[in-house]
Amino acid sequence: MLNDKDYSLESMDKAYRRGYMTGVTGNRENCPYATDVLIAAWEAGRDDGHDYFEEHQERLSA
Repeated sequence: MLNDKDYSLESMDKAYRRGYMTGVTGNRENCPYATDVLIAAWEAGRDDGHDYFEEHQERLSA
């Protein structure tokens, strides 16, 4: 796995997008990353995706 000095903008974007898809689908997948920066990117994506998921659910039930 990458160490904290070997991450790139591309790897951070990929981690964010993977987390976002996890959040949007309501999946309970655990973070697959081991470095702090990529974990933070994945968690941010998951949180944003989950927020979108919840907003969409509220609109459907309204």
